[in-house]
Amino acid sequence: MSLNPDEFLHERYRIVRILKSGGMGSVYEAIDTKLADSPCAVKEIHEAALASRDANYIQTRFYEEMKALVALDHASIPKVRDYLTEDAKVYIVMELVQGRSLQEEIDQRLEMKEEPPVDYIVLDMIRLLDTLTYLHHQEPPVIHRDVKPANILRDGRSGMIKLVDFGLARSADGPNTQTVVGTMGYCAPEQLMGKAEPRSDVYAVGVTLMHLLTGVPPEMELFEARKPELPGLRPGLESIIEKATQIKPADRYADAAEMSLALQTWLHRPASAPVVAPPIATPAAAGPLASPRGKAMAGTFVLLAALAGFGVSQMPKAKAPSQALVPTASPTVSEATLQAAAKHLTLPTKSLKEVTYKAPPPPPRPQPRYEAPSYSNQSAGYQPARVTYRRQRAAYRPEPVYRPRRVYRQPAYNPPPVQVNMGGGGIQAQINGPGGIQIRGGFR
Repeated sequence: MSLNPDEFLHERYRIVRILKSGGMGSVYEAIDTKLADSPCAVKEIHEAALASRDANYIQTRFYEEMKALVALDHASIPKVRDYLTEDAKVYIVMELVQGRSLQEEIDQRLEMKEEPPVDYIVLDMIRLLDTLTYLHHQEPPVIHRDVKPANILRDGRSGMIKLVDFGLARSADGPNTQTVVGTMGYCAPEQLMGKAEPRSDVYAVGVTLMHLLTGVPPEMELFEARKPELPGLRPGLESIIEKATQIKPADRYADAAEMSLALQTWLHRPASAPVVAPPIATPAAAGPLASPRGKAMAGTFVLLAALAGFGVSQMPKAKAPSQALVPTASPTVSEATLQAAAKHLTLPTKSLKEVTYKAPPPPPRPQPRYEAPSYSNQSAGYQPARVTYRRQRAAYRPEPVYRPRRVYRQPAYNPPPVQVNMGGGGIQAQINGPGGIQIRGGFR
């Protein structure tokens, strides 16, 4: 049973609407009522999928997607916010990307019969390759294994792309890479044999780029690289796609970063244009400064300005003009004016070498040399360690601790009295204890 609008999940997430539904699961737009009513996306598995014979595979793929996204932190990868189970069904709560996929953009261009924006598409592929570079540099590397236009979303607010659907993502060092999964037409040949590697994602990017430029869904190719026909485009882009989709991984780009560099070079190198040489300046076109008289007068002004700069160094400097100005007429300066200006110049008292001289930095202060303490008995103040220990013991006087003493006293022994009759004489003796002897009677 699917979730309905305004239904609460886990007493926290309020469902707004369904965004996408497929044979295995659905994605909903929801509101997190415990986090400032922030929007989020809730992904679930259909009950029919859980009841099928592939239920274990589907649940494992769902859990692997959550596990892969939790460990990643990139601007082009949605972040996982929660993972919960309710009524024997599992859900993933992640960042909501409010936009549409590149597959939807392809369909719209075909419907409107519009030409693809080539530069914009190449820029999107550069950002996609940057995301794959981040994934492939994890420890161990993470392979997406399902790069295609339907799994690339464009954020409607920022215009940036985001790579989604990490259900097939696997670690390159894990045993799960030996499985045949992916989308036919975008899979590399080695991925179909269960031997996916980071360059398998590079192959998928090349096919995706070809699909975005031509609008034709790709077919499975196992024997030769893709060679699209792109009429009207400047050369170079076809060769990039061809190299990225080579049959052998060793013949492709070494990694996603190398393919990104190739696309950036193509994007920032426009088509060859005719080189126009700069015009040669003639005396008539360059103005009065190009004549010999103008050059001599300009040199005089430069010399006067250089000499006057030392005398007026404390004055505020004039703001430089925004662009070079060429005078329209030759200035007229008499010799008397130049002589009068030379009288008011303040010549420097020091030479230029003395003014620009910088004293060398002071030498570093000598560090005191560390000398190990001497343990010889001939040194002053030497005391054996044993004497020092005894002095320390003598100086230590702990406070007395009161401990009450228990005194045990044995009770005195009082034996019972003993009577002794001594024959017929009538003498009786009674013993009442130590020292207590009484004798009664007498002799007859």
